Amino acid sequence: MMSFKSVSFIHIPKTAGTSFRKAAENYFSQNEIVRNYGPRSPETHESIRALDLKKDQYPLAKLMGELPHKFYGGHVNFNETCAFTPVSQIVTFIRNPVDQVISHYGHFKRWYGYEKGIEEFVKSKVYQNLQTRYLSSVDITMLGLVGVTEYYDESLELFNNRFGCEFNSLVMNRNEEKEDQSQYLKSLIHSHNKNDIELYEKGLNIHRNRFDFYKKKKVWTHGNANLTVGGVVRGWAFYEKDDCPVRLSVIVNDQPVTELEATEPRNVLRQFTVPRAGYAGFSRKLTLNEGDIVKIVVKKTDQVLSELNA
Repeated sequence: MMSFKSVSFIHIPKTAGTSFRKAAENYFSQNEIVRNYGPRSPETHESIRALDLKKDQYPLAKLMGELPHKFYGGHVNFNETCAFTPVSQIVTFIRNPVDQVISHYGHFKRWYGYEKGIEEFVKSKVYQNLQTRYLSSVDITMLGLVGVTEYYDESLELFNNRFGCEFNSLVMNRNEEKEDQSQYLKSLIHSHNKNDIELYEKGLNIHRNRFDFYKKKKVWTHGNANLTVGGVVRGWAFYEKDDCPVRLSVIVNDQPVTELEATEPRNVLRQFTVPRAGYAGFSRKLTLNEGDIVKIVVKKTDQVLSELNA
């Protein structure tokens, strides 16, 4: 069991982030929390407000390496956060893009005097695929936790279990005024936020499977895999709470064909400071026919990491 380390929270606007942040503030002492909501926000830590980060983000990474803290969070993106936080210690929440966009629009109307209609808001590139942009290009299966707004209490249970905390469920910053959700508006949001739709569907699937494993008291495994044109299965896997190598079964058309151990070095894993110092990769050449279905399954728990079509 790994000991608790500081957690970094990517607070994507209008995804229940304020509730989560307040839960953290109720759990940790004030000197254990560092907030970053931009240089103009009074909530931002004074040492961060003093930095000029427009051209160089390194001073932030250097500062966070020096500040004693257990929780860092704010409207920050993944690329700047992973510079000083291992990916397995980064958490975030995602939300159904239709609700997130509508809530974001209402927020801009109330607090920033946005005067245009919601159609103009949706069509503006500035507000499109916001959740994906906050998370940059990271494979979200790597993150320590991807909470889902619509399953907030379940997500909180998973967080507490993963990090050994006791955050209480709070509901903050909720707007009771609802925008009409016509089919036209939903379709408009979908057409302008395809990346966020894909992200949400993937995150929701991860959440459902992970919560099911949690209720069954099974350890969760982070991982992913793909197939190359030459039939090589290649991927990575690590347990959520320890550094033991993950043993995997490769199943083709429901028949076990080989076993693997995730111990190979991967530069992309080292870049994000994953467990096992990045020695969590695996690869194997398979003999496949077109249409074969390949499953990568964790032997210890029967968790399906990936299902691939040859």
